Amino acid sequence: MKGSRWSFLALMVALLPFCCRGEGVFDNFRLLVQRPNSAGVFSGDFNGAKTEADPLTALQRTFAGSIIPLEVFNVNSSLLSPQALCQYLQKFNPEITVCEPDQRVQVEAPSATPNDPLYAQQWNFKAINMQKAWATGQYGDPQKRVRVCMVDTGIDITHPDLVSNLWMNPVEMNGPGANAANGYQNGIDDDGNGIIDDIYGADFVNGGKDGNIQDQNGHGTFVAGVVGAVTNNGLGVAGINQYAQLVGCRFMDATGNGWVSDAIRCFEYCLSKDTQVLSNSWGGVDYSKALQAALDHLSARGALVVASAGNDGMDTDTTPHYPSSLPDDIIIAVGASTRQNALWVRSNYGVNTVHVMAPGVNVVSTGLGGLYVQLTGTSMATPHVAGTAALLLAQYLKNGWQVTTVAPNKGLASQLKKIIMQSATKVNGASIKSGLLNTAAALALVPLKPTAESIGAFSSDFSKHTVQGVSSTNTTAALGPAVDWSATFDPSQPGGGSPDTTAAPGNSSSSGAPNSSLPAFPSDLFYPSPPTPPAPPEPLFNVNGTSSAAHPWDLPSNRPLMPGDSLASIEKRASAGGPAASAESSSAAAGPPQSLLDRIFGGRRLRAFPTPAA
Repeated sequence: MKGSRWSFLALMVALLPFCCRGEGVFDNFRLLVQRPNSAGVFSGDFNGAKTEADPLTALQRTFAGSIIPLEVFNVNSSLLSPQALCQYLQKFNPEITVCEPDQRVQVEAPSATPNDPLYAQQWNFKAINMQKAWATGQYGDPQKRVRVCMVDTGIDITHPDLVSNLWMNPVEMNGPGANAANGYQNGIDDDGNGIIDDIYGADFVNGGKDGNIQDQNGHGTFVAGVVGAVTNNGLGVAGINQYAQLVGCRFMDATGNGWVSDAIRCFEYCLSKDTQVLSNSWGGVDYSKALQAALDHLSARGALVVASAGNDGMDTDTTPHYPSSLPDDIIIAVGASTRQNALWVRSNYGVNTVHVMAPGVNVVSTGLGGLYVQLTGTSMATPHVAGTAALLLAQYLKNGWQVTTVAPNKGLASQLKKIIMQSATKVNGASIKSGLLNTAAALALVPLKPTAESIGAFSSDFSKHTVQGVSSTNTTAALGPAVDWSATFDPSQPGGGSPDTTAAPGNSSSSGAPNSSLPAFPSDLFYPSPPTPPAPPEPLFNVNGTSSAAHPWDLPSNRPLMPGDSLASIEKRASAGGPAASAESSSAAAGPPQSLLDRIFGGRRLRAFPTPAA
C-alpha cells in the first residue's frame, strides 16, 4: 500500500508539468494559501522536488498566523502560472479557501515638489478645521492614549518631533536586562510573540520578522508626523492627535515596495497591540481574497482601516484601487485635496468608492534624520483621516466609552467612518462620496453617554406585570445611537416566573435635543399567580438597553421595580465577547522533514507523510 501510494505521487509529479501547463515563462513567484482549519498548518522542510525543472522547487513557508491563517510559498516554476497551480491545488484540496499569487505593493508615490528648508505654517490643518477642533479642548488624552498603527515603511525612531509619541512595548521594556542604556534590547522575546525586542513595533519586510522599524525610505515617518507629531514643544510641526501613540509596522523596504502577505502580517500585529486605527498609504494591487479576509477580521474587532485612494486620476467606481476599494464598512478611502479645497487633479475619485478627501498637496511633515519635508499625494491625505479618527476615539474615551480591539467589537470602526463622512464639508464638483474632512464637525458628533434610566409603572394585576415604558435620557448633549431594550424575569428570585424575554427596538430622538428619551416598548411579562393575593413577593426584572451601534452599553436594573423607578447613573461597558484574543500567533512545532509534494498529493486534506528513503 505504501509503495503504491508513493508510485502514485511520483506519477502525479511527473505529469504535473503537462496536465497543468500555463502559457508563458513564470519563473519565481509567491503563492498565498489560506484554509479555515489552522490545525493543519504547514511546517518543516518543503524542498521535495528534485530538479529545477520541477514546478514546485524551493517552496518555503514564511507565515502561518493563528488569527489570520495564511501560508506563503516561494515558487520556482517556468512551467506553471500561479493561476494554473492554484487551480490544480484546489482541485485536489477543496478545503483551500484562498489560493492566489502574492502581490508586490508600493507606497503611493508622492509628486515631486520643491523641498523648502522651513515651513512657517501647516495650511492643511486649517483646511480641516483643526483649530476649532482643538478649541474644544480635545487634543488627545495623555492619560488614555489612542494607538495608531502606521502600516508603512517604518518610522524614524530618533526624530525629535516623534520620539515622545512613539508607542513602546511595556513587556519588552521590562524584560531581564532591558534598560534605557541598551535601548531596552535584551535579545529576548519577552512577550512571547515570536519577535525579539519589538520595542516600537514590528518589521516584516520580505517575509522577515524582527523589531527594527527604523524607516529607510521616509514615507512612513512623514505620515506618522501628520497623525501624531509632538505638539507645543517649540519644534517642527504639529500633529492632529497630540497624544497619539504611534505603533510602527514596517512591511515596505527602502524603495517603498512590499508584499500583500507582509501587510496582512502587520494587520495581525496591530490588532495584537490593541491599535484602533490602521493608516495605510499604499496600494495599487489586484483584488485579493486574502486581503479581504484580513479586513473582515479587523472589522470583527472594531479596527478602522484608513487607506489612500491612489494617485492615478481614475474613477475607482469603474477601475478599483486596492486595498482602498475593498467592499467593507471599516475601510475608508481617502482622496487628496488642494489649498483651494478642490480635488487634486491626480487623486483617484469615485462617488461610491472614495469616501472623503483631505489635504494632500504640498503638505509639510516629519522626514528622516530629524528633518521636515513637503510632499504631495493621497498618501499625505490619508494620515489626516487616521489622525482625526484617533481624535474621535479620544473623545469617545472622554465621554465615558471603553475603546478596545482586544475583544470582538464589531461596529466601532463603521461608527467612526459614518461620523467622518457625515461631518465632511460638501465640495461642489468633487466626485467623492462625502466631502472634505472636517475634524471639528466630526468631534461634535461623537455620542455622549446616557445619563439617566427610567422604568415606567407596571400593572397591579398579580397575574402579570406590564413594563409600560423604559427610556434612556441624555441630559448633557446630543443623543447617541439607538437603543434596543429587553425585559426578563429572573426565575431564581422570589416572585420570578419563567425566564421569558420581551424585547423591542428603541429609536433615536432628533440629534441635539437634550433630555430626549429613547422610547421603549410596552410589554407583558407573565409569572405564576400567587395562591393568596394580593401579597406576592415583588418579581425581579432584568431590564437592559443595548446600543445598536458602536460600543454596546447595558442599563441593568437588577431589583424589584416600582412605579416611577429611576436610576441616577448608568453602568456602561464594552460589548461582551468572550476572552481576549491571543496577542500573537504561535507556530506549530516543527516535526521531521516533510516534502510539500507529499502534502499536496497525500490526499484531500493536505495530510503529511514522511519523506521516503532515497
